[in-house]
Amino acid sequence: MHICFILSDFPTLSQTFILNQARYLLERGHALSIFSSYNPNEGISHAIVGMHHLNSRTKYFTNLALEPEKLTTSLDYYFMNLEIDPIDCFHCHFLPNLIALLESIKRVGYPKKQRVPIICTAYGFDVSVLYTQDELAWITHEDVTFIAISDSIKQRLIYLGIPPNRIFILPLGVDMSIFKYQEREPHIPRKFVSVSRLVEKKGLGDGITAFREICRSNGQFVYDIYGSGPEENILRSLIKNLNLENQVFLKGSITHTQLAQTLATYDFFLSPSKTAKNGDSEGQVLGIQEAESVGTSHYRNLPQWDT
Repeated sequence: MHICFILSDFPTLSQTFILNQARYLLERGHALSIFSSYNPNEGISHAIVGMHHLNSRTKYFTNLALEPEKLTTSLDYYFMNLEIDPIDCFHCHFLPNLIALLESIKRVGYPKKQRVPIICTAYGFDVSVLYTQDELAWITHEDVTFIAISDSIKQRLIYLGIPPNRIFILPLGVDMSIFKYQEREPHIPRKFVSVSRLVEKKGLGDGITAFREICRSNGQFVYDIYGSGPEENILRSLIKNLNLENQVFLKGSITHTQLAQTLATYDFFLSPSKTAKNGDSEGQVLGIQEAESVGTSHYRNLPQWDT
């Protein structure tokens, strides 16, 4: 099959789940094309990108991120002018890219005028923040199959008007050949870790504040946080204000291969996620599964995991 991904930004360090899907499809003999509006150029990239030549499979439209109207215009151009092999399936990752695809098809039709199946996977913020029922009313009549990565995401899609019989739950998985269980002795000092984008819904400020209470007990503790994002300066200020500069460290971004090796060197994985002020919330925290896979204990603030 020739499968076409529709994305906003690619490749992105935090979206290993999309890279892994691309890898699995290619390793099973499928053809893959990627349409993306933006290359974040984060300085480092996961090994999968080079190993499977994903950059050469990707067509970029604009240097501006998260502007679906530009993505739509560019898709119009490519669908009308680009010589590509017939597409067997579109897979839109996140709802804005589904909307961009459907709007483009309405204007210029399918590439080569061949109608093909459309799949859209919803991951979290795209269903918890971006749209209202009225804004999505028109796509509920489109012939699209939806994938939700958790039951909470499925329920949100249903709330937004998507018929339940068109939604399938398919949680994200972990590659156990990379994240291998490792026995270990407790570290001194005891080592805590979080791995995520530095955004409000990850609750890292709450995690740092709670870690201060742990530090007040007898014992030695350190807390390392891997990732990057818009709240980095806020977290640095909090660490300084709580006098935790010798115990809490922002370690920056990390590749997937490095993460698999690094997680096993910690005692506890913290995932203090919460609902952000704008309503954004988690769909599934893949880092918890990765930590469990290598044998690192975890604390989570995710009620949907306990149901």
